[in-house]
Amino acid sequence: MQSVPTINRVIIAYLVRIVSFNRQGLAMNKLLSTSTASQCARLLAYLQISSITTLQARSELDIMHPAQRVKELKDDGHNIVTCWTTGWTGKAAHRIASYVLLAGAGA
Repeated sequence: MQSVPTINRVIIAYLVRIVSFNRQGLAMNKLLSTSTASQCARLLAYLQISSITTLQARSELDIMHPAQRVKELKDDGHNIVTCWTTGWTGKAAHRIASYVLLAGAGA
């Protein structure tokens, strides 16, 4: 049996999160909105499956300031670590953060 590709697992986790929120009476568009709570929910759902870089969070989750969302999740007790790499953006080399959710408080 083949393993489910990471992106599919992320999508599945994201959809489960949407269904969970909908059962609580929240509209789906709130999770997909640009509100701080929605962005944190998207980021946390993604981190529960895989690590994510700043550039991925911006392009895949529509979070323009991932570092702030990570800080807010950390403040809520989630055990997230930041690893730094250098990556090419197509125009120049940049220092890029990669975020990983560790098991523990809030995970």
